[in-house]
Amino acid sequence: MKIFLLEPDRELANEIDKALNRLRLKMDVKKVQNEEDLFNEDAVALASYNLFILNLKNPTDVCTMKFLREHGSDAPILLILEPNPEPTI
Repeated sequence: MKIFLLEPDRELANEIDKALNRLRLKMDVKKVQNEEDLFNEDAVALASYNLFILNLKNPTDVCTMKFLREHGSDAPILLILEPNPEPTI
């Protein structure tokens, strides 16, 4: 399973990656810290992800989700809305 993880906090991103791989078979997690990195992915790469986990600067702005849908991805999108998320949850 390929997961795209957008999390500005590198330490938290690593903890989320560890928590995911502790629970299931090995998952391929691409970790980025900036929203611009998501917009720089090509459509073929975006379509290959099975899940998007996003911690956005403005989660109420639908531009990011719209961008994902327009560029070939119909994978589920999980938004991190908690100010201090716990990776194991």
